[in-house]
Amino acid sequence: MRKKVDFHIHSLDHEYFFGREFTGLTEDDKRKIRFTVEWAIDRGLDYAAITDHDLAYPGLYAAEYAQEEGRIKIIPGIECEIIMKTVGGHQIFVHILGLGVKSQPDYVKMSPFAEVVDAIHAVGGIAVMAHPQAYPSYIFHDNKHLLDGVEVYNGIRAHIENRNIYPPNPDAGIFNPGDDFSGLRTYGSDKHYDHGYMRE
Repeated sequence: MRKKVDFHIHSLDHEYFFGREFTGLTEDDKRKIRFTVEWAIDRGLDYAAITDHDLAYPGLYAAEYAQEEGRIKIIPGIECEIIMKTVGGHQIFVHILGLGVKSQPDYVKMSPFAEVVDAIHAVGGIAVMAHPQAYPSYIFHDNKHLLDGVEVYNGIRAHIENRNIYPPNPDAGIFNPGDDFSGLRTYGSDKHYDHGYMRE
């Protein structure tokens, strides 16, 4: 039977993304995480990855909660943000999903791409480039040999690309990694807040 999966969901939005210090999950954090798991259940998902920004703890908590409930399988994850230099010398923020992590990966925002992939692997996860169409094409192509997978559909990107056009482009949000990429190809809503954008 075909399973319905979303590999890219946020539960804490940008709570700790813009400099707020993380000292552990608060009761409000846990409430939001439980709400997100219930949101995924309501959407009829069989599997969902909780991939908050630079934090694995929400996904790990969500997996424990879901196991107790027994209605959905949660993949604990993280969306690692790193800063890379473009060809022109500008800074660009690149996101790598760590799926199936067992603890918090050890990296910082200035860590090289390969080191972040290694950090994800070190805690039992697989490394998947998030929304590659958001970056110059060489970012994916120069690093694809390091990756376990790539996000070939991102719901937020589809929403952004279709925001000012009509009729909407049915291929919005889709990324083609090429036939020479043999890694995993994932779909994700990239849900933030209490809504999500997902290709059915």
